[in-house]
Amino acid sequence: MLNFSDRAHFSTLGGDGRLLEYYGTPTKSSVIEMANGYAAIEFERGKQATTVEFKTQNIKGRLVEIRGD
Repeated sequence: MLNFSDRAHFSTLGGDGRLLEYYGTPTKSSVIEMANGYAAIEFERGKQATTVEFKTQNIKGRLVEIRGD
């Protein structure tokens, strides 16, 4: 949807990777206002696989596993 603009929330659920957040920029935050259905984050991989959760008010949670180094 091109007009989808919900607020997206990202979090990690295990592993030693981390979201780059609290920088005050759109890609280095864990809460982002989506634009045209798109949101991007920056993530630093760790040694172990890390699960990242994405959710909005209407999407109750999607998980993505990111491999470690």
